[in-house]
Amino acid sequence: MSNISYVAGSNQSFNHPAYTRRFPRYAARNHIPYSDYVNDRIVGDVSVLSLAADITFWRREKRDHKSKIVFDANDPFLLSDEKTTKDLFRGAFKFISGKHKYLEFSYKNSYLQMCKEADLVIVGHYAQYELLEKISKNVMLISDYGIDVNIEQKTNFQLSDKTTINVFWEGLGSSFKPFKMIEQIFEPIRNEFNFVFHFVTDLSFYKYGDQFLQLNTIDIAKKEAPLFFKQFRFYQWSEYMMNKIAIACDFAVIPLPSDRSMNFWKPENKLIHMWRMSLPAITSPIPSYVRVLNDSNQNLYADSFDEWRELVLEFSKDELCRLKHGMLGNSYANKMYSDEKIDALWEEGLNMI
Repeated sequence: MSNISYVAGSNQSFNHPAYTRRFPRYAARNHIPYSDYVNDRIVGDVSVLSLAADITFWRREKRDHKSKIVFDANDPFLLSDEKTTKDLFRGAFKFISGKHKYLEFSYKNSYLQMCKEADLVIVGHYAQYELLEKISKNVMLISDYGIDVNIEQKTNFQLSDKTTINVFWEGLGSSFKPFKMIEQIFEPIRNEFNFVFHFVTDLSFYKYGDQFLQLNTIDIAKKEAPLFFKQFRFYQWSEYMMNKIAIACDFAVIPLPSDRSMNFWKPENKLIHMWRMSLPAITSPIPSYVRVLNDSNQNLYADSFDEWRELVLEFSKDELCRLKHGMLGNSYANKMYSDEKIDALWEEGLNMI
C-alpha cells in the first residue's frame, strides 16, 4: 500500500473517539503503518483527513502536489439546516483560531468543495452518501468501529429491585444534552417508578472549537432539569466506564430534537454501540435510527412524549421485552456492523485510489 499520512486535529489526543473509531483503528487492526502529519509534517502519497484537518490548506495542497486525498467527512454538514451563530461563523472562527490557514467564511461550502475534490470521501450517514454519490469521484459509507476494549454483554435483564429503573445515556461534550427532554418525558410518570439516570459523558467541555468557553455538564443539567436533577448520576466518559455502567442499567434512551439540525442527522453509531452491549434502547425518530430499527424488526422510536412514556413503561414493567430487544439489537449489530465488515469497507475504499 502507498505511504499514508493521517491528519488529526492539533489539540486532540489520538485517544479521542474521532480517531479510535475511524481510520487509525483500521490501520492498527490491519498492521498498516502511517505517519502523523500534525507532528512530523510528512505528506504521504495518500493523506487521510479527519474532520479536524485544515481543509482550506489540503485542497490547495492537493492541487500543488497531486497527492491522493481521503476525506473522512463523518459529520453530516451537508444535510443539516442549522443556521446558528456558531454555524454561520464556523469558517471565520477556524481561521482566527489558527485551525484553518486560509479564510473561507462558509465552512459548509469549504466542506462541500473538499468532498468534490477529494479522491475518496468516507461518510457515516446514508443520506449524505446518497447526496455525494452524484458529485464525488468515489464515496464510501463506513460506520464507526465499536469501543476498543473487550465488550462486556448485558446478560441479566432483571431489575435491581421492583421499584427502581436505571436508565442509561452516553455522549461526549459535543453531543446534544438530553436533560430538558428527559424531564419533559419522565415528569408525568415519575411516580410509577424510581427512575435513576446514569450519564457517561465529559464532565466539562469547551463550547467553541475545543478551546473556548469551558462549561460544566452538571451545572447544565441542574439548570435544564431542576425537578429530576437529584436522580441524575454522572461519570467521566471512557470506553471502559461506558461499558460498565451501560450493562448495569436496564435500558438506554437516546432523545434528540426533530429539527433537521446536526442532531437530527446523526448516523446510527450510538444506537449500534448500545446494541453491541446487548442493551435495549428507546430513541427519537431520526432517519438513521428509524432505518436500522425497522431493519432489525424493532419499533422502538417515539414520535411524541406520550409514545416515549408508553415505551418507557413497557420496558420498565416487562423483563422479557428488555431481553428480546437486547438480543435483537446485539444480533443485528454483530451481523451488520462487525469489525471485520468495517475493515473490508476501508480496504475497498482505499483500493479505489
